[in-house]
Amino acid sequence: MPRKKTPNELEKAEVKLSSLLDKRDRLNEEANAIRQERDLLHDQRRETADKMRDFKGKRDSFVKEMRVHKQKRNSLHNQASDLIELKRKMRGKVNVMIVDDLRQLRRNFDEMEMKQQTTPLTIAKENALIDDIRKTYRELKDLEKIEDENVKTTRNVGEINEQIDDFFKAADEEHKLVVELSNKAQEMHEKVVEAFSAIGTLTAEANKKHKEFLELREKANAYHERAQEMRRTVLKTKEDERRERREAKDIIRQQNLSVRKALTDKKKLDEVADEQLQRLLKHGKVELKG
Repeated sequence: MPRKKTPNELEKAEVKLSSLLDKRDRLNEEANAIRQERDLLHDQRRETADKMRDFKGKRDSFVKEMRVHKQKRNSLHNQASDLIELKRKMRGKVNVMIVDDLRQLRRNFDEMEMKQQTTPLTIAKENALIDDIRKTYRELKDLEKIEDENVKTTRNVGEINEQIDDFFKAADEEHKLVVELSNKAQEMHEKVVEAFSAIGTLTAEANKKHKEFLELREKANAYHERAQEMRRTVLKTKEDERRERREAKDIIRQQNLSVRKALTDKKKLDEVADEQLQRLLKHGKVELKG
C-alpha cells in the first residue's frame, strides 16, 4: 500500500489562501446582493417621494380652489343676511292697522258726502258737515300716502325675498363645490400620509440593508487582509524553497566536482565516499559522473 503523502508547509499555506479567498469572494457576492436590494429600496423610496410630492401639489391646489369657493359662499351668505335684516327693518315700518283705518275712514267720508247731498240741513249744520268732510278728506289722503308706502315697501320686500333666495341658491352651489373640493383634498392628503409612511418603512429597510452591506464588506475586507498576508507567506515560502533548491543544486554540483577529483585520488576515495554518503543523507541524491 502506497504511503499517503503529507502536505508540506507551502501546500498548507496555498490551501489556506484559497479558503480565505473563497470566503472573501462569497462575502463580497453576498454584500453585492444586499447592496442591490438596498439600491432597489432607495429607488422605490425616490419613486414614492415623487408620488408624494405630486399628491401634495394636487392637495394644495384643491385646498386653494376650495378656499376661493368658500369665500364666495360666505360672501353670499353675508349678503343674504344683510337683506334679511333690511327686510326686517322695512317690515317694521309697515302699519298693519292702516288697512282697517283706511277702510273705516273711506266709509265715513262716503257717508258724510251722501248726507250732504241727500239730507236737508241748516246752514250751520251743513257748514259743520263740510268742515268734517274736509278734515276726513285730509286724513284720508294722509292714510292713502301711508298705504302707498306700505304697498311700495311690500313690493320691495318681495323683491328682496327673491334676491335672498338667489343668494342662498348661489351659496348652496358654492357650498357643493367646497364639499367636493374638500373631499378631493382629503383624499390626496390621505395618499400623502400613506406615501410618507411608506417612505419611512422603505428608509428603515434601506438603512437595515446598508448596515448589513457594511458588515459583510467589513468581514470580506478582513478575509482579504488575511488572504493578502497569507499570499505574502506563500510567496515567501516559494522563494525560500526556490533558494533551497538552488543551494541544493549548487551543493550537488560541488559534490560532483569533488567526486571527480576524489576518484583520481585513490587514497581519498574512502574519505570522499563517506562524506558523499553523509551529504546524500542530508540533501538527497548524489550524482557520480566519471
